[in-house]
Amino acid sequence: MVKILVDADSCPVKNLITEIANLRQVEVWLVASLAHASPAQPFPFLRQVQVDSFPQAVDLYVANHTNPGDIVITGDFGLAAVVLARRGIPVSPRGLIYHARNIDAMLEQRHMAGRLRRGGCRVKGPRAISKTDRQRLFRVLLCLLDNSQGVKGQEP
Repeated sequence: MVKILVDADSCPVKNLITEIANLRQVEVWLVASLAHASPAQPFPFLRQVQVDSFPQAVDLYVANHTNPGDIVITGDFGLAAVVLARRGIPVSPRGLIYHARNIDAMLEQRHMAGRLRRGGCRVKGPRAISKTDRQRLFRVLLCLLDNSQGVKGQEP
């Protein structure tokens, strides 16, 4: 059964994801470090996982628990690349599906921004999640979930 894993430390759309998963009755794992723990929400398919606060603890947990076909919501390009290697489906909180054709450019962009920051330059962060971004994520997740359930639960 497909599940949704969420890099919950910095995810601004957790409520939207749990709402969609509740509609499709799909398990959601919100993975967060102890420093970013959130209160429990009443949702029968919700699993809240807390990991240590050391750097990359959430990413390591998500990567190690991703199975082929699982959907992973993350804004971290490095984690998205690992999820692709594990045959999962990484999706940004804005509804962009990461794939082999776009992940290398994103990793390069991250590397260049890091080099600029280390050199003393100020680099803008991502813009705030918009209503359009939320709508795109809603459509993408419904499509991915419907396709995964349709394939596995198809009537003969």
